[in-house]
Parts: sequence; C-alpha cells; structure tokens
Amino acid sequence: MFMEVLVNQGGSLTGGGYGIQKIPPLALAGFAFHGKSFYAVALLALAVTFLLLRNLLRSKFGREVIAVRDNPDAAEASGINPPLIRLTVLVIAAGFAALAGWVHTFYHLIINPELLSPEWTFIWFFMVLVGGIGDTFGVVLGTLLLTLVPEFLGFAAGQTVFGIGVLMIIVTLFAPQGLSGVITRMLRGRATNHAQ
Repeated sequence: MFMEVLVNQGGSLTGGGYGIQKIPPLALAGFAFHGKSFYAVALLALAVTFLLLRNLLRSKFGREVIAVRDNPDAAEASGINPPLIRLTVLVIAAGFAALAGWVHTFYHLIINPELLSPEWTFIWFFMVLVGGIGDTFGVVLGTLLLTLVPEFLGFAAGQTVFGIGVLMIIVTLFAPQGLSGVITRMLRGRATNHAQ
C-alpha cells in the first residue's frame, strides 16, 4: 500500500498514476522481442528460475533454509545461523522478483503502479498458497491455475479476486499443503495400491 502511494505521487520520476511508458522492446542482434515473440524469453526465464530453485532447495543451503523454517531453535543449536539464512533468502527472493519484474516490463513495455496494489499482492500470495508452499512444482501449478482459469472463464478483475478468495478457503480447509500435496498423496496412494 505504501509503495503504491509512493509511486503514484512520484511525479516525473515514476510517471505518477500513468507509470513509466514507451519502454523500448528487448532487442538482440537487431531482432526485437515483442508480443508473441517474447513468449520464448518468458519461458526461458521461467525455466531458469525453476531449475535454480529446484537445485537450491536440494543443496546444503536449501536444507538449512528448511531447518530454519521448521525449527529455528533446533537449527541454531546445530550450528546454523538463522538471521544470516533469512537475510540470504530475502536477497535471493528479491533477485527472482527483479527478474519477474524485468520480464513483465519488457512484455507490456510499461511499468504500471497498479502492480503494487493490494489486489495483486493478494493474488500472488494465493498463487503460492494454492499451489503448495515450499514446493516449486506446486507454485508453478498454482500460478497456471489462477492465471489461466479466470481467462478461460472470462472473469473480470473483481470476480477473479473473489474467486481466488473462495478457492483459498477451500484449499485451506481441505488441502492445507496445496494442490501439490494433493497430487503427492494421490501418487503415493496409487503406488501403494500397485505394490499390493
């Protein structure tokens, strides 16, 4: 909320309520990536992000992050520095957020203060919550679900936020680990049935 007000009142520095417009498209060797041709850049950024996060979570640092998340006192007793881990995670998350902002900027060729609104923050948070916190595949699944379904159903922005809120309540009550947790349980159940 504070950042949205700050950007809207930023005058010529931020473009105010209109944002920063007329950004030139991303170009490489004389070829401008714009519109559908930019999808390849977005998919590459997604693939790089996905692979980096998967490898990061499976590394020693990733195990330390999970330990700090689950039990900071036990993690500290085992020699891990929770404040340092949290700071490092914050910096890494900021880097990925910057990459997402870069992709969004060069796709739309505008930086709009609307992205800092509480509605968008709400939607991004629940993409993670619905997909499954701590699961990279689940986050991708939640993002696809909450991005594509409203488009197919033709929801307006207000209806999308309402629909996501209802979905969040359902997920919280019946699938607290998100959709990835549901899929994991289903696969384990099928594997157990085949083993029997």
